[in-house]
Amino acid sequence: MLCKVCRALRSAAPDTRDWRRPPGGSFPPSRQRRCCPAAEEARGLVRWLRPDYQNPAGRAVTAKAEQAAFDIGPTESTAKTPWPKDMPAQIAAVRAALQDLGEATPDQIARCFHRVQSRSVQPLLEILTALGQARLTDAGNFAS
Repeated sequence: MLCKVCRALRSAAPDTRDWRRPPGGSFPPSRQRRCCPAAEEARGLVRWLRPDYQNPAGRAVTAKAEQAAFDIGPTESTAKTPWPKDMPAQIAAVRAALQDLGEATPDQIARCFHRVQSRSVQPLLEILTALGQARLTDAGNFAS
């Protein structure tokens, strides 16, 4: 489409567009302007600026195919769960996080939740230990 517009403009006003035009009406091929480089490149015609450096073998460029869809599969959710407001829900959430992690410190369990500090998780882990639903290991971690 753009090539047609360019040609129409050149033919409509050839004398006003370029006063340096040679008497024959067109420039030699070495000085012709490229109208649509994308269309030329799609056909495989690439005009190299430095052919010795950019295309030393002088091979023709092949047209690029469409990129295939890349399936990366399901991703793990790293979203933190919100911290419950009431005490029984907090104890249940800490117990569930401890079961998921297996063995963890209060800091590791606190990182599973949104906006909670390990000092809030420590007493809940001690309650779970007193109830027999968690145990304290020799390394100082809590295990389910």
